[in-house]
Amino acid sequence: MPDKKEPGQVQGSRTCSEEHGVNRDDIRKQNEQVKAWLWRYREAKKDVRRLEEELEELTEIQESAGAIRYSDMPKGGGGQADLSDAMVKREKIWRKIQKARYKRMKVFAEIRNAIERLPTADEREVMSYRYLRLMSWEDISVRVEKKWTQTHRIHSRALENMKIYVILRKND
Repeated sequence: MPDKKEPGQVQGSRTCSEEHGVNRDDIRKQNEQVKAWLWRYREAKKDVRRLEEELEELTEIQESAGAIRYSDMPKGGGGQADLSDAMVKREKIWRKIQKARYKRMKVFAEIRNAIERLPTADEREVMSYRYLRLMSWEDISVRVEKKWTQTHRIHSRALENMKIYVILRKND
């Protein structure tokens, strides 16, 4: 019985992974694992942005609350305690931002190092644009002066080349 033909595949041709006993579902699963590892930078960047926005919002709330002063007469209420609580909250968020920024830099360096190990300049370029600069496929295709399909083929080849590195890193 002839092999089942995938779109774009020559009848009877098999990928290197298939010849070595790895099925397509396993390949897809491994590719998704590599992509998840690569997308960590995007997630770290989102965390930093969210915390910075939270700090900005808290600062605006505190400033606007301080601006609503109708009288210089002392009143009962928190006053100084409220201000101290607000400062403590801001300090906690600031520390979270610092940790998140450090994590973002660390993840960026790990991914950049993995990308730099790729064998071709095309692979390094596509992967850098996609996972470090977070560019769309269309923008990457224009930047690397390749067709959209060629860009995806380069990406697929790069994922295949990164699998061993990423799997070894995960086991460390």
